[in-house]
Amino acid sequence: MVKDSETGVPATARFDGFISYSHAADDLLAPRLQTALQTFAKPWWKRRAVRVFRDQSSLSANPHLWSSITEALDSSQWFILLTSPEAASSQWVDREVAYWLERKGSDRILPVLTDGSLSWDEERGRLAEGSAVPPSLIDAFPGEPRWVDLSWAAEETQLDLRNAGFRGAVADIASSLRGIPKDDLESEEVRQHRRTRRTAWGAGIALAVLAVAAVVGFVIARNNENLARSRELAASAINLLDQDPELSILLGLQAIEASPRATEAVEPLNALREAVHASRLRGRYLASEARGLVWIDLSPDGSRLAVLAEREGTVSLLDTNTLEPLWVYSDPETVDSFIRVNYSPDGSLIAVGVKEPSASFLRIYLPTTPRPGAERDDGLPPRVLLLDATTGRVERTIEFPSCPDQAPTPVFSPDGRWLAVGGLTDCAEAGVGEMLLFDLATFEQTSFHHVGETGLVSWSADGSTLVVGHYDVQATMGTTLIDLSTMEPVVLPNRGALITPDGSRLIADALLTQEVFDLATRATVDILGGLNQIGAARLITEDGGRLIVGTMGQELWVYDLESGEQLMRLGPAGSPNSMACRGSCDTLYQANDTGNVNIWDLSQEAGGEVNTSSTGFFVNSEGVHATEQIGVFFGINLAEDRAWAVPFDPATGRLHSGRRATDINNPTALPDGRIVLAESSGTSPEIGPVVAWDPETDQVEKVFGCWTTVEMMEQYEFGLLGDPPCTDTEGSYFSIDTIHLSPNRQSFVVSNSTGQVRIFDSATLEEIAGLQLPPDHVTVLAYGGSWLVSKDLETAYVVSVDGGNVLATLGPASARHFAAVSSDSRLLALTFIGGQVRIYDSATWELVSTFDTKTTTRGHAISPDGSMLMTASSDGYVRVWDMGSGEELARIPVPDPSDGHW
Repeated sequence: MVKDSETGVPATARFDGFISYSHAADDLLAPRLQTALQTFAKPWWKRRAVRVFRDQSSLSANPHLWSSITEALDSSQWFILLTSPEAASSQWVDREVAYWLERKGSDRILPVLTDGSLSWDEERGRLAEGSAVPPSLIDAFPGEPRWVDLSWAAEETQLDLRNAGFRGAVADIASSLRGIPKDDLESEEVRQHRRTRRTAWGAGIALAVLAVAAVVGFVIARNNENLARSRELAASAINLLDQDPELSILLGLQAIEASPRATEAVEPLNALREAVHASRLRGRYLASEARGLVWIDLSPDGSRLAVLAEREGTVSLLDTNTLEPLWVYSDPETVDSFIRVNYSPDGSLIAVGVKEPSASFLRIYLPTTPRPGAERDDGLPPRVLLLDATTGRVERTIEFPSCPDQAPTPVFSPDGRWLAVGGLTDCAEAGVGEMLLFDLATFEQTSFHHVGETGLVSWSADGSTLVVGHYDVQATMGTTLIDLSTMEPVVLPNRGALITPDGSRLIADALLTQEVFDLATRATVDILGGLNQIGAARLITEDGGRLIVGTMGQELWVYDLESGEQLMRLGPAGSPNSMACRGSCDTLYQANDTGNVNIWDLSQEAGGEVNTSSTGFFVNSEGVHATEQIGVFFGINLAEDRAWAVPFDPATGRLHSGRRATDINNPTALPDGRIVLAESSGTSPEIGPVVAWDPETDQVEKVFGCWTTVEMMEQYEFGLLGDPPCTDTEGSYFSIDTIHLSPNRQSFVVSNSTGQVRIFDSATLEEIAGLQLPPDHVTVLAYGGSWLVSKDLETAYVVSVDGGNVLATLGPASARHFAAVSSDSRLLALTFIGGQVRIYDSATWELVSTFDTKTTTRGHAISPDGSMLMTASSDGYVRVWDMGSGEELARIPVPDPSDGHW
């Protein structure tokens, strides 16, 4: 590549500037700055004045994200750094800065301050270590650089070239990008603005003339009105393809409806076809009239789609271009349910699992519904059918007559040598699962047993490793790996049964997260978070670049497995139970429990919700506490897979050094800044005493308790053994469940899962009260100073701290709900899992008001003055409510909100 000898920039650079920024801090400012730079002093005949790269607008959906970014960096002339505390702590921003410095130096870096502090250290001759300086930039400049200050922009509502301050900042940056003095560039902007006004006037006059002509045309040819409107809607549909494909589809449909005659609807039909193609949801096929579970698999060449309708007992083979059925298989003699379909690697066979109506498959997440007539016994055992993929004829049947409670799930090995059948149980021994491996040349079988049931089978891409996911009677999931060269099984504690194509990592299902597990080191290397519902179906693309998760919340989440970034969030998708794609997964086929097959286009630029996190922690969704002085969150360190308490500055978000702790639900910061937590060992699964920790000095003062292992804690807590392994100062064993600070912050309560409650003075840490809750309501939800709220499975109770007597019963409870207390302890808010909120007066415990948020609420908080309630919901909004009337005052879009504080 030819480069300029002075700048090191490619002579044919595609971009004048590259914008590097933190999405968390500058997701609104960055696109406005990009637009302003491209339109500032733009000649009327040009599409844009300069070309500026920004990841969200310039990148296509590419699994190799970093290589795309480095390509853009290599082909850019200037590096525009939007620097802020979030950018300074972002690994991605620092990585981009380091890459630029290594290849091009610091001469063409343009710092733009958007938040925090940025200054020059004269004594050291470098940038001062301010809150907005990425580590790689500190020693980058030989002399004090000139930067643009846009820190005031966060308070502005109008950020475009009509804002004088913003226009001046844009002129500063644009003068460097274009190599034109700022004064000359601003004069050019004025000239272009005047020319644009003259053009607009001319266009307005022309439009006025056209309007007159349109009126005359309307009078002359009134019958053509609908046709003209149809064409106008079609044109609008085409114009909106890039901005809003879904709206484009609606406009295309309206254009067809407005067309007076079908023969004249050519333009609307073409517009609708283009809009559908541009939409991510390219099509939807009704696979089951009975609306039962649907399973799918693609042929190796992607030209055929096998669709299994569980309740109808049919397997259909569809042409993927037309979705027309080529053949349909069914057996009129059976009432058994079809549950799994899988193509052989050479495309010649299709394996189908058939189970008895009484047998269950994936009964935790996907309960199956018996077919009509399933109450009679057809005399046929559970079985696997091998169908000829060309004709749909049954080539072989593998039966399991000795045990009717089977749900066989067949999966071919990638090399076509083996057929693995999971979903089997050993009927001679309860709670033991079985997996059979058939050699397709001889149909000799090998049996593998595992502790648990319902084996979900998958293979590594080279066919060397077989993976079986299973769960035991307590619904605890595990994974068994089988090396085909030795036939030796290895049992892992990780949930799930997906292995990456190269066989190096396992993707384990952890309900609301996906764990990336390194099979060589047996360690968790990443946790993919953000899911708002339990994962129901998962797929790794053939190149190993992306993970697709379908959730019970009727959404599809697409992750980049290299970076851990969420690329797309698509929906509504129904509750997915099966997905299939080939190659780079440009087209995804997804079946759900409503009888539909959805066809998604994943080749477009990545949209949806993006989850960016630079903390290195998977944060407990309920474990955040903040005051004006200090904040703390409880989370899992991704590198060490251990819980930590991490303090941070609420003003800047800057993290302090953390301390290992147990993953309790209520991290508590005392008025003097110390944090109450239960310690945890860093080398073994041990739980330590409750301590008050000063994050500034790292000093620890013990409150009470001692060290014990998790296993011993569970055994003694539930009375399985005799004397406990350790005692506290008063001789009673105590394990931590929750910690709550009183509204006046003068005391805090610590409880455990057996109903023991202790109350301590926040200043002296002395125990001032203690009580034992009844065994049927041991979960403490809130602490009001003189009272606390506990619950059982059905009811919430108010309990007096002095004596432990029940002051009030607050009505039915739900399996999971939240409580918040006002700062004066006067009001208590209870939010239930269905979204209902009840407000109680603590003086009388009468119900003050009731209202329904109509969403699944994850957490809430009362404003300091007690007038408003904040709720965080699973639909992607934080809502603010009037405590008295229940009126919704504000709705703030926040991707995947959990807990929240005022």
